[in-house]
Amino acid sequence: MAYTQAQWNRIQSTLDPDARTSYLDYLKSADPAQYAKLTKSNPLQNFKTSESATTSGTDSSVSAAESAAAARAKLVAERAATGMTSSGQTPDDAYSTNKVGTTGKTQAQLDAEAGAIAAKTATDKAAADKAAAIAAKDKAVADAKTAAAKAVADAVQAGKTPAQLAAEAAAKAAADKAAADAKAAADKAAADAKAAADKIAADKIAADKAAADKAAAEAKAAADKALVDKALAEKAAIEKAAADKAAADKAALALLQQQIDALKAAGLLAEAQRVADEMKRLELQAANDAKAEKLRLETQYAYDMAAKEKADAIKIERVSAFQNLKLEFEKYGLGSLVDDVEALIMNGTPRSEAVLKLRKTSAYKLRFAGNEIRLAEGKNLYDESTYLELENDFRTSFEAYGQKALLGKTRESAQAMFAEYIGSDKSPDEIKNRIKLAVDEVSNRKDIRDEFLKYFPEITDSDLVSYFLKPKETLSALTAKVRVAQIGSAASAQGLNASLATATDLEQLGLTEQQARTGYQKIATDLPAIEKLGDIDKTDISQTTAENAYLKGLASEQRKIDQAAQRERNRFAESSGMNKVSLTSTKAAGLI
Repeated sequence: MAYTQAQWNRIQSTLDPDARTSYLDYLKSADPAQYAKLTKSNPLQNFKTSESATTSGTDSSVSAAESAAAARAKLVAERAATGMTSSGQTPDDAYSTNKVGTTGKTQAQLDAEAGAIAAKTATDKAAADKAAAIAAKDKAVADAKTAAAKAVADAVQAGKTPAQLAAEAAAKAAADKAAADAKAAADKAAADAKAAADKIAADKIAADKAAADKAAAEAKAAADKALVDKALAEKAAIEKAAADKAAADKAALALLQQQIDALKAAGLLAEAQRVADEMKRLELQAANDAKAEKLRLETQYAYDMAAKEKADAIKIERVSAFQNLKLEFEKYGLGSLVDDVEALIMNGTPRSEAVLKLRKTSAYKLRFAGNEIRLAEGKNLYDESTYLELENDFRTSFEAYGQKALLGKTRESAQAMFAEYIGSDKSPDEIKNRIKLAVDEVSNRKDIRDEFLKYFPEITDSDLVSYFLKPKETLSALTAKVRVAQIGSAASAQGLNASLATATDLEQLGLTEQQARTGYQKIATDLPAIEKLGDIDKTDISQTTAENAYLKGLASEQRKIDQAAQRERNRFAESSGMNKVSLTSTKAAGLI
C-alpha cells in the first residue's frame, strides 16, 4: 500500500533538498495505477497548495518508514518470484517478525505508525481548515467594519460631521424608499391601466358579438316574415283564381241549365238530356280539379316550409362558423381578416378551407412570423394555440425579472421578438435561463458586471440583458462569458488584474468562481515574495507564473518558483555561513 501525499511530504522534509523525490515520481514505481489516475485528471480538480515542511517529531519514525517502504517493496518482489523471502520465511511471517534496518521495529509496526501519522495529519488539517474558515469569517466582518470606518473617515475628512452623515444616510434611505414606492405605484398604475384596457377590449368584443347576434336575429326575423308574406300572397292569389274559376264554372252551368229548360219546353227531350249529361260531367271535372289544386297547394306549402327550415339551419350553422372563426382570429389581432372570407363561409366553403385561405394572407404571416422562419428552415409549424402559449410563457419570464420594457411599447414589437425565439427553437425555459443569468449573475452583481463590460466592451450597460437574449449567442457561450467575468472579479477583489486571455483559459479548464477566489487570494498573498524572488534572481517569474502554477496546475511553472526560492536560500546560506541542514529546518517560514 503506497504512502499518502501527506506522509510522503513528511518523509521528504527530513532529507537534504538535493536528495528529495517528488510524490508523483514515487507513485510511478510504488503505485502505477494511482500515478496514472493523478496524471490524467484535471489539474484544477487536484488544486495544488504549498505545504510547509516540518521536522519535529518525525526524525526516527519517518526515516524508518522510508526504509520500511524499501523493505516492503523487496518482500513483495520476493513473494512474486518464489512465494518465500530470502531467509526462508513466508512474506506474511517476515512482515510481522523481521526488524527493518536499525529501527528495531517490524514492517507491520512501521506501517501502523505511518497510519497513525496519516490520521493525525488528517485531523490536524481538518482543525486547520476550520480555523481558516473562522478566520475568513472574522476577516470579512473586520473588513466590513473597516470599510464602514473608512467611509466615515473619508466623509469627516471631506468636512462632514457624523450628524451630517446620518442625515445623508436618512435622506438616501428616504429617497430609495420614495423611488421604490414610486416604482410600485407606477407598476400598479400600469397593471390597472392594462386591466382596464383588457376589460374595455373584452367588453367591446362582447358588445360587438351581441350586436352581431342581434343584427343576425333581426335579419332572420325579417327574412322569415318576407317568406311567410310571400307564401300567404301566393296562397291568396291561388284561392282567388280558384274562386274566379268556380264562379265562371257556376255561370257556365247556369247557362247550360237555361239551355236544358228551353229544349224541354220545345219538346226536344233527347237534346235536353245530352246537355244535362255534359253539365254533370263538367261539374264532376270542376270538383276533381278543385280537389287536385288544393292537394297541390298543401304539398307545395309543406315542401316550401321544409326547405325554409333546412335553409335556416344551414344559415345558422354558417353564421355560427363565421362568428367563431372571427372570435378566434380576434385573439390574434386579426379579426378583420375573417371578413374577407365571410362570403365563402356563407356560401358553404368548409371552415378548414377558409382558414387555409386566411393563412396565406400577408397579415397572418406577419402575425405568426415565427412559423414563417420555421417554414423557411424546413421545420414543423406550430398551430395558433401552441404559438400563443409560447408567447405567453416568454412574456411571463420577462415580467418575472422586471424586464418587460425590453418587449417594446407595442404589442407588435413583443410579437416580433417572440417570433425570433420561436423561429430559432428557443424554448421558454431557455429564455428564462438567459434572463436569469443576465439579471442575477451579472446585472445585479456590480463586481461581475464591471468585469463583464471590461472584457466585452462592445456591450453597454443599457443593453446588457438584451445581449443575453440574442438567439445567435448560445446559452453555453453566454454562461462561459459570465464565468470569465467571475474569474476576473476574483482577481480584482485581490487588487490584481486578470487578462481576458488568462480568464478565458481558466474558464475553459473548468475553474469555478470559488476556486478562482481561493486561488487569487493565495496569489495575492505570495505575489510580493514571488516578484521579489524574480528581481533578486533575475528570473522571469511574475503574476502570470503564479496563475499558471496555482490555478492551471502547471508543474513547470511551480518549479520556476521553487527553484528561484531554493537558489535564494542557497545564497542566503552561503552569505550567512549556514549549512544546508540549518537552512532546511527554517524554510517553512516562507518562499524565501
